[in-house]
Parts: sequence; structure tokens; C-alpha cells
Amino acid sequence: MFLGFPEADGFRAIVREVSADERGIVDDDLPFTVHFNELGKHTLYVALRHERPVGIIHTRSEESPYGLVEIIWFLTLDLEVKSFRFQRCRSPRGEPLERSSFAESLIGCDFARLRTFLTPSGELSDTVTGFPKRGKQLARTVIRSALKTIVVTKAVWTSQLEGLRDLDLAMATYPSATTSRRLGFRAGAPSPFEGDSRPQFVESMHAVHAVDARGHVLGTAVKTRVRLQKKHLELVWAVGVDGRVAEVRCPPRWPSAGTAAEFHRTVGRSSDAPDPGSRAGLVADELLRLVSKLEERGKN
Repeated sequence: MFLGFPEADGFRAIVREVSADERGIVDDDLPFTVHFNELGKHTLYVALRHERPVGIIHTRSEESPYGLVEIIWFLTLDLEVKSFRFQRCRSPRGEPLERSSFAESLIGCDFARLRTFLTPSGELSDTVTGFPKRGKQLARTVIRSALKTIVVTKAVWTSQLEGLRDLDLAMATYPSATTSRRLGFRAGAPSPFEGDSRPQFVESMHAVHAVDARGHVLGTAVKTRVRLQKKHLELVWAVGVDGRVAEVRCPPRWPSAGTAAEFHRTVGRSSDAPDPGSRAGLVADELLRLVSKLEERGKN
């Protein structure tokens, strides 16, 4: 269970049965046919560390020339491949495939990237390499299984995934948080500031209230994608209950020491005291105004 998430110290199981509508979503999204019996009752395991979700685990059974193959998929909360393991595989290529460069090439792949591994008819693309000799059929089975796993997980556990991402963001930003409340999620939508001539940098944002065990709001955790000239940064902000920037991070690392220093200077700022003299200050100002907008909307 914890091979893919060695940092985990517990897990939670979420059991769901695939509905007719969800079957339709799966059929529409995959470039190959999924048999009716493949979609029934499924269990999604959530790997936890100190109650914070760190990833998900989903086991799928697939048909192969060597009989039934069982694959354990370890995915990030954003449904990107972290790793996989064969739980059952009679093929002599199973163990070499797990250690191959083909397996390494799957790490970090989302559905869109994995889809490029197959032809429009669902066969393994000739551009895919790195699998053991005579392992092409098993490699195709693995790619199909990965695509199926991601589509099924996304279709069946949509609301649960949203809650897990919310809790992860809250606990990563405020370690004493035990629950979260979503403030808003905006991806590629136009800015809510009509007629505002100030430059806009925030392309997407995910904001949650971090809440402690007593039900007190600790602050707001915000994950943003911002555009700075030709660069994009994924930034995580902590905004205190006083409306000031308490922290800003750029996981896994800042692109440069200068960029880090520029954004760290925004700590302590509020929307009442903008810093138009720096790009980071403009980004922080926009971020704080967006959070304020969400807070107002939540009160109404």
C-alpha cells in the first residue's frame, strides 16, 4: 500500500459504484472500449501523512496475453502518475518493465500526456520506447490501464478529489489546520474586476479557508498560477485573517534567488497598502483583491 508513498503513515478508503452517467464519461474519454463488467464497485485509497492527503492509490485488473494483470497505480492528487507496481503478472516481462526507462517516462504524466502514448485506434505508438524486448503488448496494457484509472477516478470521485485537494492545500499552508472550506476556484476565467485598467497576472487560483479543530479560521491558503512576462510561476500564498500576506512559496523551488527575494518582500502587505513598484507587489495586490472579492461573495 505504501510502496508509492513511503512518507504516508495511514490511509482512508472511499468505496463508490460507477453510475450509468459515469460510465458514459469513461466511454467518451477513452480511445478504446471498456467492457461493462470492468466498471462496477471500486475502492479508492487515500494515502495520508498526519491526516494530510499525500496521494491516491487505485488498483485495476486488465486482460493480457498472459491472463489477468493487476496493477497498483500511485497517483498525485492532480491525477498525475507517481509510479505503478504489478500486484499480479504472469508475464516474464513484468518485473523488467517496472524497472525500465519506459516506466520512468510515465512519472509525472497526466491523462493528456499519456494519451500521446497511444495511436487514435488505441494501439501503442511507435514513438514509445524503453520497454523490455517482447514487452510491447504489456506496455500497451499498462498505458491503457493508466488512462482508464485516471478517467474512472476523475469521473467517479470528483467531489472527493476536490475535498482532498482543498485539505492538502490548507494543511500544507497552515499545518495546524484539520479541515478546509473552499472559497473559490478559477481557471482561465476573466478577472472579476470590470473596467480595472491595472495589469493582470493571476491566470488561475484555488483558495480555501484553513480551519482548526475548534472551528476557527486560521487564514486563507491560495494556490495560483501567475504570468510574469514570458514566465509562469505556481505560487502558494498564506493570507492571514487580517488580510495581509503571511507567506508565499514556489514549490518545489524558486526559479532564482532574486525572484524569491522579490516575492518575500510582499509578506506583511495588505490590499490597503499596495506596492506598485515591483512585479511581485502587483501580483500580491491582485491576489489580495481576488481573495477579498471571494470573502465578500462568501458572506452574501
